[in-house]
Amino acid sequence: MNYTQDGLRSDAPTAGSLMWSRPSTAGLDAVWEINIQMDFNPSSSNFCEFRFLQNGNSYYALRCGGGPADNLSLSLHHDYVDTALAVAPGFVDHSKPLLELRVERDSSANFTVYAGDSLLFMVNDSTLLRSTTLSLYCKYTSTRVDKFLFSTLHASGYDFPDTLGPEVKKIDVLDPFTLMVTWNEWAEVTPVPNRNYTLVYSKENIDTAFVTNHFDEQWHFSSKHPLKQGSLGVLLPEAQDAEGNVAVPFLDSLQVNYAKQGDVWVSAVHPFKEYGGFFIVVQSLKDIGASTLNVLEDDGEVTAYSIRIDSGITVLGSTFISQYNNQVIPSLSLPSTGVIIIEKSHIPLAVQHYKNIFKAHELAGDFMLRADSISGTYPQFSVFPLNAYVPNTRPLSSPKSNEITDFYADPYGLVYGLFAYNVFPYLTLPGTNDHPSALALSFHAFSPFVLPTGLPLTHALGDTVFNFSNCHFPDSGELFFSEVHFNPDTMNEFIELYNGAAHPLYVHHLQVAKSSVYSIIDADELTPGFCPFDGHLLALRPVIVPHQYIAYGAPFNLSNDTTRLVLLAPFGQVIDELTYPPYPTSNMRLSRERISFQHSGKSQYNWGSHHPKWCCPTEASPHKANSISSALLLSDLNITLSTPVISYDPLSYHPTTQLSLSVATVSQISISVTDFSGRPVYNMMQNEPIVAGDHLFEIRPKSWMNKEPSTGIYVLHVYLKTLQTNTRKKIPLSIYNP
Repeated sequence: MNYTQDGLRSDAPTAGSLMWSRPSTAGLDAVWEINIQMDFNPSSSNFCEFRFLQNGNSYYALRCGGGPADNLSLSLHHDYVDTALAVAPGFVDHSKPLLELRVERDSSANFTVYAGDSLLFMVNDSTLLRSTTLSLYCKYTSTRVDKFLFSTLHASGYDFPDTLGPEVKKIDVLDPFTLMVTWNEWAEVTPVPNRNYTLVYSKENIDTAFVTNHFDEQWHFSSKHPLKQGSLGVLLPEAQDAEGNVAVPFLDSLQVNYAKQGDVWVSAVHPFKEYGGFFIVVQSLKDIGASTLNVLEDDGEVTAYSIRIDSGITVLGSTFISQYNNQVIPSLSLPSTGVIIIEKSHIPLAVQHYKNIFKAHELAGDFMLRADSISGTYPQFSVFPLNAYVPNTRPLSSPKSNEITDFYADPYGLVYGLFAYNVFPYLTLPGTNDHPSALALSFHAFSPFVLPTGLPLTHALGDTVFNFSNCHFPDSGELFFSEVHFNPDTMNEFIELYNGAAHPLYVHHLQVAKSSVYSIIDADELTPGFCPFDGHLLALRPVIVPHQYIAYGAPFNLSNDTTRLVLLAPFGQVIDELTYPPYPTSNMRLSRERISFQHSGKSQYNWGSHHPKWCCPTEASPHKANSISSALLLSDLNITLSTPVISYDPLSYHPTTQLSLSVATVSQISISVTDFSGRPVYNMMQNEPIVAGDHLFEIRPKSWMNKEPSTGIYVLHVYLKTLQTNTRKKIPLSIYNP
C-alpha cells in the first residue's frame, strides 16, 4: 500500500494479493466507516474485503465482488469456513464502483449496513464479540495491481469484556496415536511446568498423550503407543484464552475403534511370476479400507504397496485373475522366502513369514503355499496345486512353541534373541483390549524375529529370562577354538567357537586364517554379517553369549594334514590359535575337540578325537560342549596337573605329570583312573592319609599296566575325605602313544 493525498492505494509488482492491518478493539456499540474505489469492474479474480472485526483467524468482513454476480456481502469467516450472513446482489457489478460504506453494531450484536444514506441490510450474529485488528484485503491480476483506493477509514466502539475460559467443542481420534481437541476460541496450555499432557484412561490402564502442537482452536495430543480400544476417559490440562481466562481441567469420554492385530490374516501365497503371477490371499474380519502391504526380504529390504482390504477374502495380485476377483497391483513382486506385513495407520495388522518349501518339480509356478489353518507362522503353509485352489476363509489355530535359536546385539551392546518363528502371533500388542507387556512394547514389526533380552518370556516363547551385560568385542583369553571338523562323513566342515567370558562377544568380521610357521596362507571371514529380516534397521550383529558353543561353516577347505589356524579380530589382533593333528588314516571321520580351555590350543596335544556316546554314534558335537572338554569336569577342589598331556613320541617325550593339590585339614585321599567310557584302568591310592598343606603326586601311566597305555583320553578320579566333607573331582589326561 502507498499513502497518497487521496488515501491508501494498492501498489504491487505482480499479480497476487495483499493485506493491510491495524490494531482495533471495537466490538460492540461500534461504528466502522470506509470509502472504497475500484478502477475496474470487480470479478472473481479482482475484489477486496474490509475485515472490520478480526480476532485471530476469525473475522467479519464486507466483501466487494469476488464471485460471478459481483455481490456486496457481509460474511463471517470462522473455523476455516466462510458464511454469508447478508447479501446485496449485483451491488458492485459496474465499472469503477465508488462505495461509501458504514457498519453499525449495537450491544445486542445487531449489524446494520449502509451504502451512503441507503440501508442495505440488517442481521444479528454473536459468533465473534471481541476484536484485535481490522484489515484491508485485496486480490488482483497484473493489470489491477494499483487500482484499489481506500479512504475515510474510521472505527469506534467498545471492547467486549471476556471473562470466560475456553470451552471444548469436540474431541476427535485422528489415528490410533493422536487426539485432536477443538476449542471454541483460541487457547493455549497454561504455563504450568510439566503439565502439557492429557491422561487417557480406562478401568485397567492409564496412558499419557502429550501436546505436540496447537493451531489456534485446535490442539493435537500424541501418545507413544496406540490408544487402548473401547470407551476411554480423557482428562485435559488447563487451558487459557488470549485474555488469560483459564478453563479448569476438562473431563470427557470418547470411543476408540480402529483396525488392530488379529483383524487380518494371510491364508495363501503364490511367490511365482508364472501361472497368473504373484498373489497373496488375505482374510479379514472387517472392512479395513486403505492400508499398506509391505514385503520384507531376508536382507532387510522392504517394498511397500498401497492396498485396500475388504471384509472376507481379498486377493492381492500382480495380474488380474478372473476366477479370484482380485485387486491388481502391477508392480507386486514376492521373493521365494519373505515376510508379509500389512499395516494401517502404523498399526501392524498381520505379520506372516513364509518359506521356500517347494520341491524341485514344484518350482514352475503351478503350485502355491496354502494354510490349512492359520497360526501366523510359516509351518501353517503346505504346498498345494494351483489349479485346485479356491480362496476361502481358513480357521485359526494356536502357533507352535517358539524359542530363541541365536543371539544378536545392536551397536550399543544391547543383546536380542532371534526366535525360530516370527513372534508377532505370540504377543498381545498395544491397541488391543489387554494392557501391553514390556515385551510387546519392544516388538518391531519390521524386525519380526527378534526381541530384546532381559525381559520375561511367556510360556510359548520359552518361559525364561536371559540377562546379559552389554556386548563387547572379543579379546584374547575370552573366545576360543573349541572343535574343528576337517574330514567329515555325512556332515560339513566346520569350526566351533566357545565364549569363556562373562559377557556376550561380537563375532562379526572375525577372520580365520590358515597359517604356516612364517605367514598366513589363506584367510576369510568366519561369521555372517547381519541378522536376517532386520527391516527396522536395528543393525543387529551376531554374538556368542557366555559359555555358548557355536559351529560355523569353514570359510575355506580344511586340510587333513597337521594345520595351524589363527582366529583374528577385525583389526588383526590374535584372539586364539590351534594346531590340530591329522588322523593316521582318512577313514577316521571324527572331529578334533579341544581338551582344555586352560591350556593353549596351539599344542596339538590339547586336541583329541570326538568320543561318541555308546548309544548314539556321532562324528562331531557342533553347537554343544565337547565330549572330551575339561570344562565339563572342573569343580571347586583346587587340584591341577603340571601338564594335561602325556606323550611317548620320541620328538616330544613327556612320560609323567605332577598332580598338585592343597588341603586345609587332615584328610584321606583316593586316586583312581578310568578310560573315557568309564572302564576302570588303575587304582593309584585308596584312603591314604595326608596332612594339611600342599602335596604333589607323580602320575606315571606306564606303571598302570606295566606298559605304555594306548592313545586316548583318560580320567583321574580324585576323592578327598575329611571329618566334615567329601569332595570329588575328575581331571582329563590326554595320552599320545604313536
